[in-house]
Amino acid sequence: MTSTAEPTVSLGQAFRLGFAQAVSLWPAAILVFGLRAVQTLAAFALPIALFRSTLSSSTASLWLWATGSLLVWLLVQVGAVIAIGGSLRQGAERMRGNAPGGLLSQAAVGAPRALSYLFWGSLLELIRFGWNLLAFTGAGLSYLQSLMGSDGRMLSSAALALCATLSLLTALLATIWFEVALVRAVIRNQGYLASLLEAATAMRVRLSTFVWLTLLTEGLAWALNGTLGALFAFTGQLAPAWQLTVAQQISVGVLSAFVATVFELTRLQSIGALTLDVLALAKLKGIAPIQAEPIPVAEVVVSALPVAEPPA
Repeated sequence: MTSTAEPTVSLGQAFRLGFAQAVSLWPAAILVFGLRAVQTLAAFALPIALFRSTLSSSTASLWLWATGSLLVWLLVQVGAVIAIGGSLRQGAERMRGNAPGGLLSQAAVGAPRALSYLFWGSLLELIRFGWNLLAFTGAGLSYLQSLMGSDGRMLSSAALALCATLSLLTALLATIWFEVALVRAVIRNQGYLASLLEAATAMRVRLSTFVWLTLLTEGLAWALNGTLGALFAFTGQLAPAWQLTVAQQISVGVLSAFVATVFELTRLQSIGALTLDVLALAKLKGIAPIQAEPIPVAEVVVSALPVAEPPA
């Protein structure tokens, strides 16, 4: 920390540290990637089931596949968030100078906080989506009404543009808020709702850093996935068989899941580094910081050597 009590971890340092943690803690990355790959395959299976049920005029198989896909999606979300929680706890222990511990043991400790994030984060995201939907519906109806008439067209257009801008802004801020709260809840073993309140203070301290970190990781993932999609689309034109097209789409989906997993873990581990830095700032301000568990020191006991008897 500096003498002016400013955070010392910069955006570049946090990103490099987060990427190193995401790659070095590879068991969690492989586990999350495997779960997301299963989710991708389930998403491809549903349209195929819809096509087959249309040909056979059978709705039973369609409902079976739809239910199975939904169940797979839920199980993947639960498993992925637990694995991410374990990875975050491992990364935090490393940054504190302790041994990271095993993934399963750390995931078991962080599972209640991670599952709390999944529940409350999904509920808050649903509320945000509903608010945006209502705003877009009102602005869209107003714009359509202005197109049919002659008054208020400029005002309704401005309202529609404002709704689009605010929806993007709220989506970005909500994503940052929920993820910062997840990291704080898992690292500090704290309730998620309490972490949401503290995450608002952390965002006020370093909002620009969190925003640029999210844009950087999401932008890199989008660029790499776009490159992969373009390459597979080019090779698909060379051999336009439908079997090859389906295989290419599945390959792109699986590789995109891998890229998204790496950069998601990078972002969360970077937030972990920034969170520990903010906690150090809180310590200077008199707020109770997180306490690192002491490392036990082994005691070496040397047996006493026999002493020879003095000569008579």
